[in-house]
Amino acid sequence: QQARRQDWTEFRAREALLVSEVREIRLSGEQMREQVCEAARSEASAQRQHDHERRVRHDLEEDLPHVQQHAVDTNAMHLHLLAQQEMCELQRQVNEAKRGEDQALRLQARTEARLENVEQDVRRRFAES
Repeated sequence: QQARRQDWTEFRAREALLVSEVREIRLSGEQMREQVCEAARSEASAQRQHDHERRVRHDLEEDLPHVQQHAVDTNAMHLHLLAQQEMCELQRQVNEAKRGEDQALRLQARTEARLENVEQDVRRRFAES
């Protein structure tokens, strides 16, 4: 009977050891499943990021000609505005020159009128003397 008890005790000890090993194996299996799931999530995230970058690159490549054309148009508009400003400045200078010319003509007319008056006065005085 004592041998049976010892066999039973050994059996229970081996059973407890096996149960413990099974628990460790299950826990290890759970951890491995978690690692596999995490790796799959990480891979899916990386794929989404890659897809997003590819779409952004594609969108940029599609937009590039429009952006370049906009830059050309903006540059042309800027040059046009500069040309208009220069034309306005030249017109202002022409107008200023015309005003100066008009003033010079009026001064010339007044001077000629004074000269005529002086000549008449000189002739009159000469005639009187």
